[in-house]
Amino acid sequence: RWLGTGAGGRDPGMKGGPWTRWGLAGLLLLGWAVAGAVRIDTTPVGTVHSAVIVQPNVAMEVRRDADRALAETDAAVRALLPEALRSGPGELLLPETALPAELNDPEVARLVEGWVAEAGRPVWVGGFLADEGGRRFNAYQRWSSGGPTATWRKVELVPGVEAGPRNRAARGSSRQLPLDIGAGVVTRPPPAGVLICIESAHTHLARRHVQRGAGWLLNVTNDGWLADLPESSRTSAFRTHPAHLALRTVEAGVGAIRVGNGGWSGTVDPFGARVEAIAPLTAGIRSVRIDRIEGAPTPYLRGGWLLRPALLVAGLLLLLGTALEARRGTMGP
Repeated sequence: RWLGTGAGGRDPGMKGGPWTRWGLAGLLLLGWAVAGAVRIDTTPVGTVHSAVIVQPNVAMEVRRDADRALAETDAAVRALLPEALRSGPGELLLPETALPAELNDPEVARLVEGWVAEAGRPVWVGGFLADEGGRRFNAYQRWSSGGPTATWRKVELVPGVEAGPRNRAARGSSRQLPLDIGAGVVTRPPPAGVLICIESAHTHLARRHVQRGAGWLLNVTNDGWLADLPESSRTSAFRTHPAHLALRTVEAGVGAIRVGNGGWSGTVDPFGARVEAIAPLTAGIRSVRIDRIEGAPTPYLRGGWLLRPALLVAGLLLLLGTALEARRGTMGP
């Protein structure tokens, strides 16, 4: 009653009104902002890893041309490798489907092994693999001088694009553990949790990675095609897709790297602040570092599974209360 208004204006029998509601909303937002600023200023963070982002920016018409894709992608990556050697330490991270081909194809293996040899460090690269039934799935691999050392398969598929009755894409294993990429390195960084493209929009995947030991997140994507669309059909997805990763870092308390074929490529800190490392739709390479919150896990990691049930119960209670109020109104005093 204190916050309500009656039909046609304020109900004289009530103690508040619209301005009261706006005032309370403002106080809540102010408290939220102050609490967030205090948390950012007082929460200890530490650097857990360094890596080198590689943004090839290969045009979509080239990537869709089987006769040109591998050769021109190889040329684009090799053109950036000299700069990688000068950019600083760290393994090279390429985007989702950087090689639009089967990763176990001998020609593809020859290309990636050449990159590893020239860079003198492991290379992470996306492509495709196939299961025993012949279905292709989106995959991401880390390659060292001895070949691939780990593979991630895409778990969450894009509805209507990758998943559907006419699509042969296959889901990967949701039980994959994060990879300890520090094998053989004196200072061993925490393992990484890989999110392929749309998986950055799924809270449970990032949460699962960090709970299983991931010290940072890596989101790889090929959303450059969103910017290649004609002006009449282009949407804001090219800019909004990276926003998902900021939510994942705040929830999990770990930093993240995002690598796109044409951008957006950069880092996101544990508080959701994004830093663009390479401008969109340009070829480039940049050394970056990743931080994470030190100490106890975030509240979302401890009880995030309760969020959806709690929202469902709150929504049902709201609907029930609205229905009861409407019934009382029709029945009269």
